[in-house]
Amino acid sequence: MDKPAKIVQPNVITSARYEYSVIEKRIIYRIIGMVQQKMGVGMDETLFGEHIIRIPIKDVATNNNYNTVRQSAIALQQKVFSIDKGQGSWLNVGFVSSSEYDSKTGILEFEFSKKIIPYLVELAKGFTSYSLNVALSLRSEYSQRFYEFCSRFKDTGVWNISVKDLKEMLKLEDKYPFYADLKRKVIEVAKKELKTLYDKGECDLYFVCIEKKSGRSVTDLTFKIVSEKNVKAEALKDTDMQYISDMFRNIFTKDYEKEFVKMAINQLYNKAFMSRFAGRLEALDNELNAGTKKREDLPPLIRHILKADYGIS
Repeated sequence: MDKPAKIVQPNVITSARYEYSVIEKRIIYRIIGMVQQKMGVGMDETLFGEHIIRIPIKDVATNNNYNTVRQSAIALQQKVFSIDKGQGSWLNVGFVSSSEYDSKTGILEFEFSKKIIPYLVELAKGFTSYSLNVALSLRSEYSQRFYEFCSRFKDTGVWNISVKDLKEMLKLEDKYPFYADLKRKVIEVAKKELKTLYDKGECDLYFVCIEKKSGRSVTDLTFKIVSEKNVKAEALKDTDMQYISDMFRNIFTKDYEKEFVKMAINQLYNKAFMSRFAGRLEALDNELNAGTKKREDLPPLIRHILKADYGIS
């Protein structure tokens, strides 16, 4: 069976608390992808029959180290996947209940709990979509997790989380008591690998981390997610801002109007109205060029439009 180019992972799993090795997570990625291929997203899990997935061992091994795969399979059977279901409810489930390898065929066989299936196929709870090929290629377990996190928030371009919550999600509450160690050994490792692959064209995103302090301690983090889509959006936003700034410079020429121009542009940016207003301004410019509007009419008209349509005054 061909590998799916994209994989969708329920957000309850993306944000679940767990710590798995690179190979363990590769096994999970393949199970998620193959379950979704076999069932189809949203299909009733009771139709699945046997809860068994067969995977070529070469798909998850690193440098053909098959003994490491065996140890990872054993470790995976011993670990509990903890999911918060909301309103105080939770589920603790072992992802894999048994594993078997046939050296003649090179096939790994995994049996997994039916309890996990609804979280692999249920659309209603939301999904994180990411490239399976990218996820399988990552060499750090932290890169894998941060790739999932960033993929979930790629459309908004921003992911906010407290240091405490991040450590809980990665099950690192007792491992890195000092933020500097968490930054150096976890965040920077993931950032470097994702950025390197992004620069090579082998990954669709990377992140920049912004720290927020309370006193001298870093308590919260903002991850700015950089992707081709966001880069294009930012470039377009910059183009719109430049166009509006140039137009305002020609329309509002009085010294006392400079403060209004600055305020209006800031609010248009903060309210994400740049693109919309740039189109409106371009229409006015076309009317000006066609002679249906006079230049002296534009300052009061633009002020009225900003107030009436955008709540800016």
